[in-house]
Amino acid sequence: DFNNLLTVINGFTELSLSAIDKNNKIYKNLSSVLEAGQRAKGIAAQLLAFSRKQIYNPEILNLNSVISSLDEMLRRLIGEDIKVETIITDHLPLIKADRSQLEQIFVNLVVNARDALHGMPDKNHPKRITIETGQSILDQAYVSKHEGSHEGPHVFFAVSDNGIGMDEVTRQKVFEPFFTTKEKHKGTGLGLSMVYGIVKQNQGSIYLYSEPGQGTTIKIYWPVSAEENETIRVKDSDEIRYGRESILIVEDEKEVCRFAADSLSSLGYKIFTAGNGQIALDLIKAEMPRLDLIITDLVMPELNGKEFVKKVHQILPDIKVIYVSGYTDNHIVHNGLLEEGVNFIQKPYSLHMLSSAVRQILDKDQ
Repeated sequence: DFNNLLTVINGFTELSLSAIDKNNKIYKNLSSVLEAGQRAKGIAAQLLAFSRKQIYNPEILNLNSVISSLDEMLRRLIGEDIKVETIITDHLPLIKADRSQLEQIFVNLVVNARDALHGMPDKNHPKRITIETGQSILDQAYVSKHEGSHEGPHVFFAVSDNGIGMDEVTRQKVFEPFFTTKEKHKGTGLGLSMVYGIVKQNQGSIYLYSEPGQGTTIKIYWPVSAEENETIRVKDSDEIRYGRESILIVEDEKEVCRFAADSLSSLGYKIFTAGNGQIALDLIKAEMPRLDLIITDLVMPELNGKEFVKKVHQILPDIKVIYVSGYTDNHIVHNGLLEEGVNFIQKPYSLHMLSSAVRQILDKDQ
């Protein structure tokens, strides 16, 4: 429900911004609304990650490559007053992970390390963050002494700081949701609990070592993938992409449906809409509109998205489909893992996300 609301808030704000001159005072106001909406989207994602309900779509990745791609952004986050050391083990085995989840983990660990350093009472204290990667085989002896770990080959990554450290009470609570040592409005208390949720969702393990005044190390073990081919990830373009194809949008939330329809109509597409799967099915049977793509919500009354698509494929066997949802609902997702070959957009989505996904699916196999 919250992600549906955010789709409407962020979506129509984005559409309004595209129609207003940047020098208009209202443009600045709307930009602030969108910025707040994006922060709300981030908090919703953190809540889903903590509860292990975040939808993830893993690919075969090189951990060192992911860290390297984040280098510039992480250094901007850290600031020039902190020295960053990297101890990277070359030729690591590949892992299976959702890249955006790994990026979330690294950003949160580095931001926490930075804040721990800024909390040092001695302002002349030399500030240092160390990022380390390596590989290890966890044997039965290790697993028996480390609850939550699994036997087998793993890669590990660790983020360490020489900041204020933690006492025993803080160490016991650090992965709990909404627990924070930061000042009011400086932290949600979801960062490390989100990291914990992602690691556990991917069958990994996470350990924290810290002493007051001695700094903190957070170390994560991630299972090695049995698959060998690294996936080349195509980044979503910021460019708005136009088209002339016919699209059926199936969405029971009226305002979400209106946003998707208005967005794609403005880009040149011919749009049909339906309030649920049964209405959409009746439309196709009665009028048989020429369709190139169906965008359907997953959770709807009368006929859910997957059941609707199954019936549609009996009439239009080659129709392309994009599923939309705000959370994992076990129709195309199992324990957060997206079924292979499924086209999916996570709510809340933006005009850019929608236009990019639509063009990628329509252009595929052409």
